[in-house]
Amino acid sequence: MIIRTILLLISLFLTFFVAPALEVGDLFTVGDLKYKYIGNGECAVGYNDIAPNPLIIPSTITYEGETLTITRINSRAFEFASNKQFTGDLVIPPTVKAIEQYAFMGCKFSGKLILPEGLKVIENNAFRSTVFSGHLTIPNSLISIGYNAFSFSKGFTGLTLGNSLLDIGGGAFLSCGSLKGDLIIPESVTSIGEEAFKECTGFTGLTLGNSVDTIYDGAFYGCNNFRGELILPESLKRMGKRVFQNCSGFTGHLRIPDSVTFFDSYTFRNCSGFTGVTLSNSLVLIPGNAFCDCTGLTGELKIPKTVDRIYGGAFYNCSGLTGHLHLPATKIMGGNIFQNCSGFTSVTFENGLDSIAHHSFYGCTGLTGELKFPETVSFIGEGAFANCTGLSGELKIPDLVTSLE
Repeated sequence: MIIRTILLLISLFLTFFVAPALEVGDLFTVGDLKYKYIGNGECAVGYNDIAPNPLIIPSTITYEGETLTITRINSRAFEFASNKQFTGDLVIPPTVKAIEQYAFMGCKFSGKLILPEGLKVIENNAFRSTVFSGHLTIPNSLISIGYNAFSFSKGFTGLTLGNSLLDIGGGAFLSCGSLKGDLIIPESVTSIGEEAFKECTGFTGLTLGNSVDTIYDGAFYGCNNFRGELILPESLKRMGKRVFQNCSGFTGHLRIPDSVTFFDSYTFRNCSGFTGVTLSNSLVLIPGNAFCDCTGLTGELKIPKTVDRIYGGAFYNCSGLTGHLHLPATKIMGGNIFQNCSGFTSVTFENGLDSIAHHSFYGCTGLTGELKFPETVSFIGEGAFANCTGLSGELKIPDLVTSLE
């Protein structure tokens, strides 16, 4: 009877005086940092309105006698901390698998960012507008870098991307102008997001991995210190708008592989260092302003027979192109396509061409001899051959053309 009473009293004591087990979502503080319990003995660094300096994130903590492993940095963990300037390095412990969105946005560190092997994901805006020093190494375990993950960050002096990375999110390193040296996209990467490296003006070399199949809008826009040849991999299928616009430091011959079936407008605009171009034999169109102001292009331009549309300004101001231009039976020829391409000496139109838009050959002063239109042409736009002062001989306007502008 006495033993039974003692056991009952112990049970009542445990019920009323021993802290209950943590539940998912519980918030608590250990030392100088706040945490959130996420289950299975794991927790995340939670929202901290005040952060210690230096900022030291442990691998494990003990709370109410239970050892917990830190596996995540919660979204906005330090974004709104009243003190966002820290001395020393930020070392992410090896137990952390994910850094959530906006976790360190706007934080400034005097030292390096050290990311562990084992980290899988860096979410959108996680390190946006941060300040660090030294080389940034993305671990081989990481598979995804989110949108704007490091955009507008300062102080990084170089970048090494891990070999398990599958995709680089849009704006991931947007305007990270302090990054220098060669940018090597690993073999594992299949897509490069829009504006991923836009205006990263410190890079001097670019190597694209042989698994890249899509490069989205403006991915390398304004990276004007790239040097040497641009080698596009045979895996590449599509490129968006302005992908390499203003990358004026590239030199040598540009070869667009036959795997490429589409690239969008302004893709190579103002890439003035290219000395020649070979177009993919899989293209069905050449987009507007694709090579506009590529003034360094020289030699003959060969348009593949697969192309049936050429949009406005495609080769505008490519004054270094020379020799004979042979145009396949394109259905659309937009305005200003070859304007100021003064190096062409002759042009041949294949039968099937139905229109020549305004200012298509304006200022092509090198064209000489007779100009012969196929009978399929029904429209010739305003100023299509204005200032082509070298043309001579008899000009026959096709019967389908009912008016000239």
